[in-house]
Amino acid sequence: MLNNYMGILNLNENETNIISLTKDRPLASIPIAARYRIIDFALSNMVNSGLKNIGVFTQSKARSLVDHLGSGKPWDLDRRLNGLFVFNFGIANTSLNDAEMLRNNMEYLYRSKEENVILSSSYMLGNIDYAAAVTYHEEKHQDITIIYKNINIGIKNFINMMY
Repeated sequence: MLNNYMGILNLNENETNIISLTKDRPLASIPIAARYRIIDFALSNMVNSGLKNIGVFTQSKARSLVDHLGSGKPWDLDRRLNGLFVFNFGIANTSLNDAEMLRNNMEYLYRSKEENVILSSSYMLGNIDYAAAVTYHEEKHQDITIIYKNINIGIKNFINMMY
């Protein structure tokens, strides 16, 4: 079903609120439970949904991330056709938005045989069934479908989080 879809993890993320954790690494490579990284959730969601071609667009400080991702073997993305592709631009340009990141990588999109893209950030912690989202998307005949979760934490809890 997802044979005509590719995944892109865009790491063009605002890290200013957690600069003490992201000083030397991107948000995606922050460790969780010593063995995993934040990006593992997003990658696992894509692979478990059936995506076989996943690109990771990163900007800077990506050595720990590239070391962690390696060839993509833990996600069965170390393959001759498709697989895991990491694009590291080496500069931090927070003014680039998602559209510019995609435009700067049009060659990757053109060379891919898939016609549709699932675009995500790395910090989406949780289980997302992209196959179900694609089914909904195609049933509605939409050009774009956005997946989000509205979180209402309440003002009292928000104030407690701030202090």
